[in-house]
Amino acid sequence: MTVPNSDPTFRNYTSKQAATYAAHRLSYPAKLYETVINHHEKTGGQFNRVLDLGCGPGNATRDIAGYFEEAIGCDAGEAMIGTAREMGGKTKIGKDIVWVIGSGEKFTGLEEVGEGTLDLITVAMAVHWFDMDKFWAQVAKALKPGGTVALWTRGSTLCSFPPHPLHKSPH
Repeated sequence: MTVPNSDPTFRNYTSKQAATYAAHRLSYPAKLYETVINHHEKTGGQFNRVLDLGCGPGNATRDIAGYFEEAIGCDAGEAMIGTAREMGGKTKIGKDIVWVIGSGEKFTGLEEVGEGTLDLITVAMAVHWFDMDKFWAQVAKALKPGGTVALWTRGSTLCSFPPHPLHKSPH
């Protein structure tokens, strides 16, 4: 008998489930990354450190890490981070991606993320799990001046965010 999981997120996945998810999770189009990176560069962003929140097994983290000297993938799921660690990944200067267990609401408390240390924060298909007020408070602490926050999801009438005062469209 299977007991239903009351947690609707991936945080309680087993290692096998996380590995299966990673194997079947498609990558994002190169054009998406080009848009993010071009916007970041045009607005004076630096390319030292990126944090990918809700990274799951790290597919987007590995893709974006190639533009940065340091990269951190963060997810609330222990098995997801375990799978990300097994799959590995490198930054543009050959450093290993750092994988940590954490949330979109408390990431400045992580040893790997201090105040004013991040050039780019990405969230690929996970922002709908976050408490947005707490998330933006963390962003305000962690992001360097001139830094960028890039959130992406598929279009949905179920997912709507009020505009944030710091929001700037890349268009």
